[in-house]
Amino acid sequence: MSSGFTRLPQELVDSIVDHLHDDDAALKQCARVCRGWLPASRVHLFSRIHLEINHSVNARCTRLLAALERTPDIALHVHELHIADLGAPHGPVTMVALPALLAKTCHLRRVDLAAKTPGVPGTRSTPRCGMRSRSSLGSSPRSPTHTPHLRGLALRDIEFMGSNPEDEEEEEQQLGYYTPPRPRPEFVTLDFVDCNNLDHWPNGPMDMSQIREFRLGHSDALGGDKLLHACGRSLERFHLKPGSGDTESLKPAPISLRHCSNLRSLRLTLEDYPDILGWVVDMISSIAVSSTLEHVAIEFFIDPKKLTQWAAIDAVLARFDSLKQVAIGVFAQHTQPEYLRVQDDMEGLRERGVLRVYELARRNQNHKMCSGLTPMISSFEEC
Repeated sequence: MSSGFTRLPQELVDSIVDHLHDDDAALKQCARVCRGWLPASRVHLFSRIHLEINHSVNARCTRLLAALERTPDIALHVHELHIADLGAPHGPVTMVALPALLAKTCHLRRVDLAAKTPGVPGTRSTPRCGMRSRSSLGSSPRSPTHTPHLRGLALRDIEFMGSNPEDEEEEEQQLGYYTPPRPRPEFVTLDFVDCNNLDHWPNGPMDMSQIREFRLGHSDALGGDKLLHACGRSLERFHLKPGSGDTESLKPAPISLRHCSNLRSLRLTLEDYPDILGWVVDMISSIAVSSTLEHVAIEFFIDPKKLTQWAAIDAVLARFDSLKQVAIGVFAQHTQPEYLRVQDDMEGLRERGVLRVYELARRNQNHKMCSGLTPMISSFEEC
């Protein structure tokens, strides 16, 4: 009997490996079978990279960079990068190696950087993840947005810090007169993002004209308004959590949706500000009546006794014939006068059968309606 190895057709090998796409242990074994099995295994092993934020994350990034330099073909298979804080007891981390890693993995389609923060609206810790990049965030290949194939970008509890002048000079010499192509993401989440020039993003690192879902929380409101203007007709779903202002006397900065004529879903998570209902009315009034608005969800983490302008919200929402559901969350039990007032004052929407009022204090509804800002890349999250 022959002891030689029988070579399987490459099409069959690829089919076997593809069947194991979600089994990392099996894929690692396949990669060790022979050279013919290695390329197909790498496609799945490196398609999604997950790193935990801790004080060794830069070392792990450095090891991954070394592997990419030894075998550049691996970078072609890296399509998703997830870096998350799993709750280890450590302080803020500066990810100095991350920009270099992003520059190597230029075929990324999704970047998700999420440091862990308390799950209570309006609260945050000191930024747990800092990333060094050029202050312009525009021309540097080490920028987190220097990924021309980028489809989804999610940043949470991230602080951008300027790099030193020597790094900038080196990058300019490497670029020369080359202008890297700008990514055109469809899904963007910015939650607790500290960036001095967020309002410059549309003219710098990203082409915002293709964004379909945008979620902005506790970040630069002025920059967010300019990003919305850049999104324009492409935006279909918008979730806003203004967070706390500089002082308790300040309400969120005005946000206009007049350029988002194809908006289908609007979700607001709001805290206690003076005349917050008036602010909501102004925002909704900026949406064109001819838009295709279908779903509106507003969560009021506010003493319900302070909320009295429900009729104004009812009137401004009643303009949209396309509405299918309006969900209002309040901190009141369904038997309390404040809860009943919402239903009574929003008579127009109630008679149309599109109004749903719910109690924010109930855990099961909090879990469903008050989830975080992480985008659903494969499918939109219904309000």
